[in-house]
Amino acid sequence: MAIVDDGGYGESAPKIRHYLERFEVVLDRVRTTHCGRPTNEVMIALEMEAAAEGIEVWKEILEDAARVISESDSKD
Repeated sequence: MAIVDDGGYGESAPKIRHYLERFEVVLDRVRTTHCGRPTNEVMIALEMEAAAEGIEVWKEILEDAARVISESDSKD
């Protein structure tokens, strides 16, 4: 069996997992309080929660998340 170099992913996986867990907390908090609200309000809440959680998120990701949360209702 050949040994395949994972490009360092194996060492990074725990950090990535931790980041995603923190981002999920941000999404859950904002979903709970801002479902169906205007996109700009959701965006501000996402930015604030991400800062409070100590993570940086690309603007495009936040914009997409804000749109999805804004367009959903509390039953989703």
